[in-house]
Amino acid sequence: MFRRDKKPNIVIVIVESFASYKTSLTETKYDPTPGFKKLADEGYFFKNFFTPSTGTARSIFTTVSSMPDVEKRGTSSRNPLIVNQHSIANEFKGYEKFYFIGGSASWGNIRGILTKNMDGLNLYEEGHYSSPRNDVWGISEFYLFDSLRMPLNGEKEPFLAFIQTSGDHRPYTIPDDSDDFELSDVPDEEISKYGFQSNKEYNAYRLMDYSIGSFIKMAKKAGYAKDTVFVFWGDHGIDGICGPEAFTCDNTSQLNLGAHRVPFVIWAPGYIKEPKVFDKVASEVDALATIASFAGQPYRATTLGRDLFDPQYDESRYAFTVLHSKPLQVGLVDDKYWLKMSENGDKVHLYELMGDNPRDDVSAAHIQKTQEMKTLTNAIHKTVQYMLHTNTRENLKD
Repeated sequence: MFRRDKKPNIVIVIVESFASYKTSLTETKYDPTPGFKKLADEGYFFKNFFTPSTGTARSIFTTVSSMPDVEKRGTSSRNPLIVNQHSIANEFKGYEKFYFIGGSASWGNIRGILTKNMDGLNLYEEGHYSSPRNDVWGISEFYLFDSLRMPLNGEKEPFLAFIQTSGDHRPYTIPDDSDDFELSDVPDEEISKYGFQSNKEYNAYRLMDYSIGSFIKMAKKAGYAKDTVFVFWGDHGIDGICGPEAFTCDNTSQLNLGAHRVPFVIWAPGYIKEPKVFDKVASEVDALATIASFAGQPYRATTLGRDLFDPQYDESRYAFTVLHSKPLQVGLVDDKYWLKMSENGDKVHLYELMGDNPRDDVSAAHIQKTQEMKTLTNAIHKTVQYMLHTNTRENLKD
């Protein structure tokens, strides 16, 4: 996107269960993520960004491959026939590559997706850190970010680093020593109005924000923040709570799109001079193509990822969704509607995202639009099923 005399570092932070409606980027009384809001206000914020599905393993597969996970049995990461994919991550030539996760990369066979699709990857996981294990998900993300100090601060080559957090997940364990982080004591019945099931979950969310803020301070102090592009998004969201007193029961929550909608933020103080909010519909499949474009990195996209900065696609921006029920439910979000249907084309429903009654099926009133979106949804689904078995690195060798 920009002409540069040197390659920037890239840091990608994939945040656990980071639903948009729960952040400080929406109207909320208790301001759970002030640090993240500051990054969004100073960078590029894509407010209509969606993950194809829920589940962390599916999200990591989508990030690496730029394809939705449409696997019916288990997850695509666990399928040995499709674990080897061409990834835009490998287009970052001359970059030292890192992946940091607080727990074990064996979970969901994340290790296979990462190591088979990113050459020369330095994988840091449970056992690599001096910090104590916090709970079943490994070390606390507060210590995870702090542990990045040595491997990243000493890098001479440009680096591409992925950081996967897990603190905003049951059992929401807060370590005893988290610097000067202070716990909140908002009653459960009060904080539940704003999308949190308990004060414990709210504190885990706040610690996640605090940890990101501490990491940014560390990067500034180390001197590499100005030469780095930091990118943040959620691995997936969480359905909103729609009770009589809930302040988070917006249209996306009523439609259960809160489980897919997450914020996508690019913060790059050395490169972004004019912050901007983007309304265009965006998908997790677009993440790596967009990051490569922003970094000025040439790349070959072989699946669905499209550069969010390329205006040629702005008239046809969509986000594919998949619900792993029986039968599979697939869908498509555009700037006005969400179409959902069974994978065989039955039970087609069209919802108006900003309508007065978003749960009402309006397909009968918009027959042509419904047919157009149905056709496109089916085409994307079938294309992904084909790509999963043809996007191997062997098939794509020059």
